[in-house]
Formats: sequence, structure tokens, C-alpha cells
Amino acid sequence: MEGAAERIHSEATTRLASLADYGVTAAALEELEDDIDAYAAIAESPRIGIAGRKTITNQLAEEFRKAESILKDILDRLALQFKTTNPESSTITPTPGPLSIVPAG
Repeated sequence: MEGAAERIHSEATTRLASLADYGVTAAALEELEDDIDAYAAIAESPRIGIAGRKTITNQLAEEFRKAESILKDILDRLALQFKTTNPESSTITPTPGPLSIVPAG
């Protein structure tokens, strides 16, 4: 659509003198050009937004893997130290997933 409007604007600008009988003026063509530019800005925004959201969504899986790695590799091991110092307050078991703390009792 945008390409067609630009072609019409270009052809009308080229033939401005012969279009005067039809009420086409330089000011009208300038207004058309402004409208084309405004449309292009609005039409491009959703595409940019969609591309940006897709990129962020694709990055989520990696960020979740990093968070899981922190839980498994660091926090689970740190929590094990409390098992020996205060074993009657809770049972801490390393798991393949996130840390599991089960109250004693």
C-alpha cells in the first residue's frame, strides 16, 4: 500500500501542471506526502514490536536455564550446610530440580 501511495505521489508531482484542472495543488501533494510518512511510521511500529517481542521470548528459555543452574549448582549446595548444623529444624534434600525444604515434624 505504501509503495502505491508513493508512486501516485511521485507521478502526481511530475504531472502537477496538468493536474491543476482537477484541483491538485503542490500543497495537496505535500499533505499527501506527510500522510504517507505518518502511515509508514505507524505501519512499521507493529513490525518492530513483534520482532522485539520474538527476540525477547527466544531469550527467555536461556534465562530460565541460567536461573535453574544457579539453583542447582549454588543454592542447593549452600543449603546443605544447614542440614548438619540444625538437622531437627528441617530436612533439606538436594533434588534434580529446585531446592526442596521440608519442615521437620
